Amino acid sequence: MNKKKDQGKEMYEKGLYDEAIKLYKQAADLAEMQLSKFDVLKVDAQKILAAVYNNVGLCYKQQRHHNEEVVYATKVIELAKSCDDKNLLTKALLRRGMAYEQNEKYRQAKEDFVHIKTHDPYNRQASEGMTRV
Repeated sequence: MNKKKDQGKEMYEKGLYDEAIKLYKQAADLAEMQLSKFDVLKVDAQKILAAVYNNVGLCYKQQRHHNEEVVYATKVIELAKSCDDKNLLTKALLRRGMAYEQNEKYRQAKEDFVHIKTHDPYNRQASEGMTRV
């Protein structure tokens, strides 16, 4: 799983986003298999899966496929909530909010920015996003 993730990172750094997405999705499949097999490592597997989904979303952002970016940010948000990772949650909400903004879905963007500000009142990017939308 980590090998596929590392290979995806290499492709991302080369600007080969389609290849990176394929590799990240393969890593996600492996992480999902671990989730179903090992309850003891569930939180660790969820964090790895969330990081992989986050990377897929970043690739879609680079390609300006904001609908797909929203899909993967939402997956990260769900995983971040279940493993209680506030930093991961904030990052995913910010990414999804900005993707909604790009799609001119300002109400949804504002909801994500407000959610961030509830937990992190000094978050500059969420404040700027709220001003824009």
